[in-house]
Amino acid sequence: MQGASEHGLRFVTARAMKMAQLHLSLAMRLSPDALAALVAAFVRQSMPDFHAPDVDPAAVSAEAARLQRAVPRKLLAEINTFALECAGVELRQISAGVAAAADRAGLLAAGVPGPALQMLEKMGLEAAARALAVFAVGDELPELRRIVGTSIG
Repeated sequence: MQGASEHGLRFVTARAMKMAQLHLSLAMRLSPDALAALVAAFVRQSMPDFHAPDVDPAAVSAEAARLQRAVPRKLLAEINTFALECAGVELRQISAGVAAAADRAGLLAAGVPGPALQMLEKMGLEAAARALAVFAVGDELPELRRIVGTSIG
């Protein structure tokens, strides 16, 4: 991050801190395939017949075996609620959604899009930079700024 502007560093820091606050740091570090397999394995803990068509069944089975040893039975009731919501979801898309949320949180903290876009490009995330640029010129960003109290006017 050498040579990054203050706003760029603010973007990267807020991006990481928001994901840590939401307990999604692991989701940010896993590949889309690995995250999808992990989510499918969690779902399978309470719905053994669950099959996600966009996820490698062998990876799901391996994660499910690991989770079966690690997840206490008391948590299965909580997982069941989550599992029901996963029906029909393309699990490989979760990763992109988590990353987009992180980028948007970082942009809110940075205050200006230019340094945020530059940081994403430096990280090799050109597609994410394009998506954030579209978000930055849309209607949602001013509304979010108004809600969190960072808007001008």
